Amino acid sequence: VEWQGVPVRLTPVVHLSPSFATTWGEVAKKVKGGSISAASALVVSGDAVIKGLDLDGAMVLRPTGGAAVRFSGYHESNAGWAFEPLGDGEASEVDRMKGYRLVKRFAHVFAFSDNKEHVLSN
Repeated sequence: VEWQGVPVRLTPVVHLSPSFATTWGEVAKKVKGGSISAASALVVSGDAVIKGLDLDGAMVLRPTGGAAVRFSGYHESNAGWAFEPLGDGEASEVDRMKGYRLVKRFAHVFAFSDNKEHVLSN
């Protein structure tokens, strides 16, 4: 893929909050197997365990207030998020500094706050 005249290799965008894990050892215990496509975005915070997640798109995991989420063999495919180059038109100062605009077309958001464990598979 070429970005503003420069060849680049796309990789997934993954944000792991410190409330999810603070060390690679903790990440290794909480994430097992699965795959994330190069065009995907995954945001994880709180008490979550991810085993066998196949993601092609965008997903946000936000258990709070004692809630926990456990993924086991889960597949998600959606329009996701896109990084778009800036055109000649109007852009915010932040977007101009980054050189792109993040367009959030769709994300499956799992936000639980009910002090229960949620086990998800499909």
